[in-house]
Amino acid sequence: MYLKQDFAPEILEAAENISLRDLLESPAYQSWLMSALSNGSRFRLQFKDADSHMDEYTQFRVDRVLAAIPSEQKQLCFNATNEIIKSNKRERMSYANR
Repeated sequence: MYLKQDFAPEILEAAENISLRDLLESPAYQSWLMSALSNGSRFRLQFKDADSHMDEYTQFRVDRVLAAIPSEQKQLCFNATNEIIKSNKRERMSYANR
């Protein structure tokens, strides 16, 4: 089991100014967010305290958002992040082989 990360109050304060909608509407973040939300939903029980009432409510709300997104749209996001990761890995490998 993985432990919950504690973030400094000033980080959490700054995060209050960014909504899930903001991230979903952002071309720079939407595919990464989809990947993160899907992975978080899939592997949530591997985290300590993920079964608290407050976290269960958060999970429920995230699952509602995920369920509303068409599978095809999710797949496009996964494909985009996968391609970026592969491309970045190829670039690092070619740089390392110089």
